[in-house]
Amino acid sequence: EAHGTGTKVGDPIETGAIHSTIGQTSSSLSRKKLFIGSVKPNIGHLEAAAGAASIIKGVLALEHSLIPPNIRFSKPNPAIPLEEWNMAVPTRLTPWPTAQTKRMSISGFGMGGTNAHIAMEAFNNKSLSNGTVASKSNKKRIFVFSSHDKAGFGRIGKALVEHLDALGSIASSSAYLADLAHTLAIARSGLAWKETCLADNTADLREQLLAAVGGSAERAPSTPPRIGLVFTGQGAQW
Repeated sequence: EAHGTGTKVGDPIETGAIHSTIGQTSSSLSRKKLFIGSVKPNIGHLEAAAGAASIIKGVLALEHSLIPPNIRFSKPNPAIPLEEWNMAVPTRLTPWPTAQTKRMSISGFGMGGTNAHIAMEAFNNKSLSNGTVASKSNKKRIFVFSSHDKAGFGRIGKALVEHLDALGSIASSSAYLADLAHTLAIARSGLAWKETCLADNTADLREQLLAAVGGSAERAPSTPPRIGLVFTGQGAQW
């Protein structure tokens, strides 16, 4: 995932740096294509949030084993020898090539020499370190609660515990927990006070509801934030 300035000078410099480092393995040994791209054609340059957008893209790509396409790419910069360097810019959704370990690197360059680079590796969810098979039923879920006041979380917790107890064994299924987490997050009004908790089973959720829900709740600002607009460009284009 490149910074991708989209300039005649910047892109060849960045691509050349990629080739001279991690690109050497791709071009000289495995001959597998090194896929390069950037999220900027999709959403523009988000300034301080640009790196966060690239990380989100990278995490989803690794999780789903799919390489996202680069939109509006038709003719490469002639100063970037993609074929010689064995690089490719995907223009359609591409299955991640078979590999023992999937890795992706992300570059983000800011003003005044503020540069960042991270490397991410896909999590192998086939088995845990002790050899047991990972189960989707053990997946932790986020449960979102909302109230008009902080004291309301106690009432919410008590009511939900009574509801879980009334359901019996149904409430213990992973499918029900997934539906409950979705309903609390999507189908409930967002009130002034909010709180969340993590749980991977009904017993854990029930314990948190009775003991601590609302303890670290935060109140949303009473007035909407002001909107600030910055129209940035290259140097004199400010």
